[in-house]
Amino acid sequence: MTTIDQADEIVLAVCEPGPLPWQLPGWCTTDKGKRLVRIAAASGAERCVELGVHGGRSLVALALGLQVAGHGKIEGIDSYSAEDCLEGELPDEATRQTWVAMDYEATYAAATGAIKRHGLEDVASIIRMRGDVRALDYPSGSIDLIHVDGNHTELVSCRDMTTWLPRMAPKSTWIADDTNWPSMQKALGMLQRAGFRLVEKGSEGYWSVYARG
Repeated sequence: MTTIDQADEIVLAVCEPGPLPWQLPGWCTTDKGKRLVRIAAASGAERCVELGVHGGRSLVALALGLQVAGHGKIEGIDSYSAEDCLEGELPDEATRQTWVAMDYEATYAAATGAIKRHGLEDVASIIRMRGDVRALDYPSGSIDLIHVDGNHTELVSCRDMTTWLPRMAPKSTWIADDTNWPSMQKALGMLQRAGFRLVEKGSEGYWSVYARG
């Protein structure tokens, strides 16, 4: 079984430059990654989802937490498509150019490679699909924990709520990224009206944890 200390070492390796070339593309920090390990480990979750995998930093962290707990599985869902990343009203031209220039195939390969490299194939998988399409395969009330870090435009973030809220278990955890973006505020209001209460703000101030039940 993976220990917390072992998980922390892997999180550090995938989030920061080091002696081994294990750093993954993305924006999840070491601090957030370590906290995700602990949230997943303590959650009691069996069925977990991540929307927006990118290079896999946070997916690896959550999967490590499930390994620490000794139970549970997580599916990462990401289309790795510029069209989907550009949907909705983006905050500025720099953001648009980031997604236009992205090497999606290399990013996908990095994420899938990390799952194999760190021995997470028993708990983590990635499906290359739009989240609203994949959601159709999840029964109502079936998800114990979700981490949403995909497209943060108001259009898509609200659609994520409409699509995934019915699939959350009565007692469940919702981890939301970039909660300080103005475009996320309408979606967060929907989350709270569905009975999820804020239980933690990430130390960096840009992500939050909500719980229900």
